[in-house]
Amino acid sequence: MTSTERTLISVYKCPDGTDFPVAWEQPEDAQKKWVWEQEHAPDPQKPLELAIGKLTRPGAQRAFAEALVPTPALFRGGRIANGFVFMPTEQLPPDEQQSLLEAAERLVERESGVWQVWGRFSLPRIEAASASLRQADQDQPLASLAELYGYGMRLTHVAGSHSLFAPVIQKFVAFGNEIGLDGQRLFADMTQGHANATFESNAVLWEIAAAADRCPAVRATLLETDPAGAWDAIRALSGAQEFVVAFEAYLERYGCRAGSWGLGYPTWQEDPASPLRLVRRILEERPEPPEQALREGARRREAVIRGVEERLGNDAARIARFRKLAEPLAYYIPIREARAYWQLVLTGVMRALLLARGRSLVSSISLMMCST
Repeated sequence: MTSTERTLISVYKCPDGTDFPVAWEQPEDAQKKWVWEQEHAPDPQKPLELAIGKLTRPGAQRAFAEALVPTPALFRGGRIANGFVFMPTEQLPPDEQQSLLEAAERLVERESGVWQVWGRFSLPRIEAASASLRQADQDQPLASLAELYGYGMRLTHVAGSHSLFAPVIQKFVAFGNEIGLDGQRLFADMTQGHANATFESNAVLWEIAAAADRCPAVRATLLETDPAGAWDAIRALSGAQEFVVAFEAYLERYGCRAGSWGLGYPTWQEDPASPLRLVRRILEERPEPPEQALREGARRREAVIRGVEERLGNDAARIARFRKLAEPLAYYIPIREARAYWQLVLTGVMRALLLARGRSLVSSISLMMCST
């Protein structure tokens, strides 16, 4: 893309030559390079999502303020262009990066560990925010609800962002390089094989697929019916009770999550076809059971640990240092996946709240029109 800079607007060119104007909330951002965030926000946000996003900012600031961590630039606005989310390609300025790292280290020290930052500091506040959104009255101002939504969402980043683990990772990677190994590869090996929220959800889906296998009619329906109509078709089957009960329990436990990161995506309770597609894939592809994959990951991790300690030989001080640096890495994937789980829960709860208010508004307008 090329750009023509104006005071607060840059006009870029798409590959087909279409203008892509960007109005920057922070003029200095026009000088930076940005990349489209396709993993979490592949689609343009709707006008309501953009409006809610702006209203979440005070909550985001409150979350970081309570953690005594500076609000990262990523969460200070000005990164939405024509509805699309863009991420900076460059590192934070050295002084801001150092400030974040030092604040993260102080947070870990105050809470006595990275897992405690999640379990003792962030999670109770996130759960309380989610409960408050679920219990919100119809007349509660939308701005206060959006603030609460932003507060809960950013608390997941307080505990789950790279900045929290950055000091831990940097020290471990440096140690790996110091002993002649690829520190980054060693870090990746040391984080595998730990149970987490995604594993737990996948394990339940595997059990549901096993229930489908035990009922030929359910299995055939899942494999031969369009997922959009499979749930209704299965509930109409005789002998499908085991599967129906298991799948309803799954939707009750996990279905309140949004289908992706964005208020425009239906929850799985709204769209049961989405998890049914996953069940169908398990039946078709027969991947290894989640428990087996977890055990294999743990086996590889333990083999890496033995290899490192054998490499260090009789150097007791280095072995002790290795074990101390490795200890918090056990929580990296569990916290990362728990963060994602709660982000989707909060988004799903906020979506349900907005839909309820929308239905109420439509009903009120209909009554007004009928009375005129």
